[in-house]
Amino acid sequence: MSYEFLALPPSRETELVVKAFFKITSAEGDVRKDFLLPDGLPSFFYLQSSQPIETIFGETGQPISLQNGFYVGYSNTLVEFMHAGMNIVGASIYPVYFKMIFDISPSEIINRFAPVRIEALQAVADLMNSERDTMTEIVNVFEQYVTQQLTNHPGNYDFETLYRKLIGPGGYTLGVEQLAESLGFSTRALNSWFKQHFGMSPKQFMKLVKFNQALKHIYERTADVKLSDIAHEVGYHDQSHFIRDFKSICGKTPKELLGTSNSLSNRFRLF
Repeated sequence: MSYEFLALPPSRETELVVKAFFKITSAEGDVRKDFLLPDGLPSFFYLQSSQPIETIFGETGQPISLQNGFYVGYSNTLVEFMHAGMNIVGASIYPVYFKMIFDISPSEIINRFAPVRIEALQAVADLMNSERDTMTEIVNVFEQYVTQQLTNHPGNYDFETLYRKLIGPGGYTLGVEQLAESLGFSTRALNSWFKQHFGMSPKQFMKLVKFNQALKHIYERTADVKLSDIAHEVGYHDQSHFIRDFKSICGKTPKELLGTSNSLSNRFRLF
C-alpha cells in the first residue's frame, strides 16, 4: 500500500496549539484496509475521496462512513478504515485548546469522526480541487482561522502548564491526587475537567501518554534494546503488564505492531 504523507510544522503564532499540519494522499485503486493509532491529539481535516471511507473505532465500534467534507475526530483506541484512495489535509491539535478553537469539547467527539461546517475554512475545498500544489495556501487558511479563534477565546495558563507537564518526560508518573492538588481541585472536579478538555478521565489520558512514550521508544529502538527495557523505561516492572496495557489500547502487541511497517500508522506518527 502506497501513501504520500507530509507533515508541516506550525508557525510561531500557532505552535502552542497545533502539533502539526498534515497531508495524506493515496492513489485510487482497490479497496484497502489500514489503521491509525491513538496519539492523544484531536484533529480536524478535509477529506476528498471518490468513494465513502468506512471507519471503525476499537474492536467493537460501529462503522462510520465518511463522505467528502470537513471533520473533527479524536480517539483513545485503534481506528481502522477501508478506502479506495483518498486525499486529506488537516491539523493535529493539542487537546487542551480544542474547545477554544472549535467550541466543541473533546468529550463530544471521543472515538468518532463528526462532520463540521466552518465558513472560514471553505476556501480549503476550492484549493483541494486545484491541480497545483496548494498545501502552503491551505495551511495559511487553517492558521488564520486558528489565530482568530485564539484571539476570540484566550487560553488558561494553568491548564496549558499542566498539559505540558503531562506530556513531558516522566509526566505519566504523576498521580491523580498530585494533579488535583497542583490545580487546587478535588479529584472529582479534576475528573470532570479532564473529561471536558481531554475527552477522558485523568487515568485514561495518562495511560495514553504512557502508550505513546512506549511507542516512540519502540520505533526508535536499536537492535540491542529489548521490549523489557522499554517497559521498564516507561514505568512498568512487569513486561506482561506492559504488553496487556499496550494491546488494550491498540489491539496489537508491540511485536505485532512492528510487523505492520507499510501501514499508515507507521507514517502518521505525530506523538
